[in-house]
Amino acid sequence: MQFKLTRELMNRFRLLTAVLFIGIFTSVFSQNPQADSLKTVIQTLPDNKDKVNALINLSGNLVRTDANLALKYANNARILAEKIDFKSGEGYALKAIGMAYYFQSDYVEALISWQQALAVFQEIDDKVGISNMLNNLGAVSFNKGDDEKALQYYLESLNAAEQSGDTLRITTALLNIGAVYFNKESTHDLALEYYLKALPLSEQGGDQEAIGTAEVNIGEIYLARGDDNSALTYFQKGLEAYKKTENGNVPYALYNIGKVYTQRGDYETAIRYQNEAFNLAKSLNSKKEMSQAMIGLAEAYAKKGENSKAISAYHNAQEIAHEIGANYQLKDAYQGLAELYSKLSDFRRAYQYQNLYSGIKDTLYNSEMDKRMQSMVLKSELEKKQGEIDLLEKDKLQKIQQSKNQRLWIFSISGALMSALLLSFVLYRNNKNKQKSNALLKKQKEEIQKTLEKLKDTQSQLIHAEKMASLGELTAGIAHEIQNPLNFVNNFSEVSSEMIEEMIEELGKGDLDEVKLIANDIKQNLQKINIHGKRADSIVRGMLQHSRSNSGTKEPTAINEMANEYLRLAYHGLRAKDDSFNVSFKTDFDENIGKINIVPQEISRVLLNILTNAFYAVKEKNRHHPEGYKPEVSLSTRMKGNKVEIKIEDNANGIPDHVLGKIFQPFFTTKPTGEGTGLGLSLSYDIITKGHGGELNVDTKVGEGTVFTIILPV
Repeated sequence: MQFKLTRELMNRFRLLTAVLFIGIFTSVFSQNPQADSLKTVIQTLPDNKDKVNALINLSGNLVRTDANLALKYANNARILAEKIDFKSGEGYALKAIGMAYYFQSDYVEALISWQQALAVFQEIDDKVGISNMLNNLGAVSFNKGDDEKALQYYLESLNAAEQSGDTLRITTALLNIGAVYFNKESTHDLALEYYLKALPLSEQGGDQEAIGTAEVNIGEIYLARGDDNSALTYFQKGLEAYKKTENGNVPYALYNIGKVYTQRGDYETAIRYQNEAFNLAKSLNSKKEMSQAMIGLAEAYAKKGENSKAISAYHNAQEIAHEIGANYQLKDAYQGLAELYSKLSDFRRAYQYQNLYSGIKDTLYNSEMDKRMQSMVLKSELEKKQGEIDLLEKDKLQKIQQSKNQRLWIFSISGALMSALLLSFVLYRNNKNKQKSNALLKKQKEEIQKTLEKLKDTQSQLIHAEKMASLGELTAGIAHEIQNPLNFVNNFSEVSSEMIEEMIEELGKGDLDEVKLIANDIKQNLQKINIHGKRADSIVRGMLQHSRSNSGTKEPTAINEMANEYLRLAYHGLRAKDDSFNVSFKTDFDENIGKINIVPQEISRVLLNILTNAFYAVKEKNRHHPEGYKPEVSLSTRMKGNKVEIKIEDNANGIPDHVLGKIFQPFFTTKPTGEGTGLGLSLSYDIITKGHGGELNVDTKVGEGTVFTIILPV
């Protein structure tokens, strides 16, 4: 009983044009075998590769209707594959496990499983599996708005697919790279170039899912250019192709057709298509397409002038997009709400959503990120050229070896069969051939050397561009962070000036009650000016600390005593601000640790910062009075070989996954305005890693707590 591989196209993480191929197994018994038939087959199979494949196939058939049961069968397949040392089966089982977690909306576990699958495929050099997993991982990054990381995954996927010659995976990677370029209007021509490369490949393989995706993608380019007739033609072709498959991409085609009718002013038809897209996406539990349809519906209502319906649809889209971390749709929802509230003269809400829109737009669209993406594409091309050069060099060496073998053979035969005169003639001829060969090889070597020199020059330019990009990004961050409190200071100053003029008028009228009210408002404005002025001051001081070179001298320091001292200092610092704050803290110091060489001023700053964050976190969780919660912070030290490990642990709410990757970035903070500059952890990271050659790691579980681990070399 034999089983063979096929694939299932996925577009779950797809924004605008992203394509995600997630392959599953299917048996040869039928084109789409039923779960009950597979269960019967599995019961008859011994513990071998066929049974592993059947379990994975069964998981794939159940994943849309019963993800928990699908996860069970996928785990059984993985356990059996490990037991019989079936590496390929283990990789595809891990991929199926990721699929099951994905349909349970557990994207973190899905990512972990896919990364493990990628490692297995790399171990056995399965280029198809590698390409497939890189596409999955890239689509997740793309969905979160990280175009730079997504492009890196997609380029690596294209490279693996080209090495395997797998047309399906090459098509997928081309469509995904085009999707990244479609996100910015300035690179739409590049997007169209990749889509047009993918379309004939998908038609060549007769893959309706890939054909539909390419058609819809091309249609989006024409719609963005204002050519709604061409766009509608491509969208309808894509819809027809999607209908020939069992995948959930039909809602996306309907959504795009609805956008065409909105652009034409036929709002009733547009609303009908968007409602159809939403209902179908809901039946498939496809939240990304649900959010997109809601945005399309809101745009149609807004154009039609039905503002209340448009606001309701935008809020629904925002809620769904926030739940799944779809940053691009959050951006569209924020922008739509800001414009509608401004139109309705609700400037407070308009300002609120405009700020949200500006923040997420800054995250998604970054000119320095564009430069790095261009650098990444060029680097990929350079690596391909280097590979060609390596192959040429290898071929040259083989020819040299063949030439040597040939000369030895001719010499041996000639010595046995020919006279000295004939032997001399042969040697003369071989000498001429050798000279010609050497001349040819010398010419090839010179050409290769010139190519390598050009590559080195290009790499130097890329390194310089990357340095300038990093400097520009830091400068932009500083300007952005300082601009916020300055805007508040300027706004409250202008308002206060106007209020003073009003107060002078009221004094002239003799209305002292109104004067007192205005005076109180001015007092509050001045307090806010003071708060935001201090915030700007703290940002500048933090940046000075960040940029200050380490002039401290390392000296023997009793680390246990220092840690204990700053634990209490951090606690009493928060108590001074809020005397109702109470927390239990524990210490566990390794007495075998003596004095170690550190810069005490720097390490104390790190300890104080992380401990203060821990106390702040448990204080915030305790403020909501969860049942049975007791705030607790613990501090421990351990000597491990030639390193000292310091752990700071709290039992607060933990750090969400979408925040975790940013906590060491300058200016990033989750604290409310005025309570943090976002420089503490960034500065701490530099002190530990750059100043002391150590490590600063974080381990967190949402809802349970966080552990920061400082590792210092002795």
